[in-house]
Amino acid sequence: MNLSSSHFSEQELLESPSFRRGGCQTYSELILWPFGHTYDEATDGMTREEYDTHRALGEYMAEANGYIPQQSSDLYITDGSINDWLWGDQGIVNYTYEMYPRSPWGGGFYPPSSVIERETARNEEAVLRLLDYADCPYRIIGEEEAYCG
Repeated sequence: MNLSSSHFSEQELLESPSFRRGGCQTYSELILWPFGHTYDEATDGMTREEYDTHRALGEYMAEANGYIPQQSSDLYITDGSINDWLWGDQGIVNYTYEMYPRSPWGGGFYPPSSVIERETARNEEAVLRLLDYADCPYRIIGEEEAYCG
C-alpha cells in the first residue's frame, strides 16, 4: 500500500502507543469490533462513547469496501477472543475484517488465489480510513478533546 506524506510511516505507526490493530481473515465480508462475549453495547469495560467510536469507525470503513459492520457477538458469542482482550485489557480500538467470500459457497475459509489481488485492493481504502484515525479514533464521534487531549 502506498501511503501519502499526510499519513504516518509504518514505523511511526508501529512505535505509536495509539496504533490501532486491524486483523484480516475469511469469510463473510464483515467488519467486527468488540465485544464478542456479550450482546451488550455499553457494558462493564466499554462506555457508550467507546462503543459509539467502534461502531462509527466500523461503519465508515464498511462504506469503502461494502462489508457489513457489526459487533463481534452479532456473528456469534466468543470467549477469549483477541479483539476482546485487545480492548478489555489493553484499551486498543481494534477490528477484524472477515474477508471474501460472503458465504462458504464462494470458497469459504479457502478462497481461490485468483481473488487475492482483487480483494486486497477492495480493502485498501477501508484500511486507510482506519489509519486516518490511528492518532485518535474518538475524532470520528467528535470527542477528541475528551479522549485525546
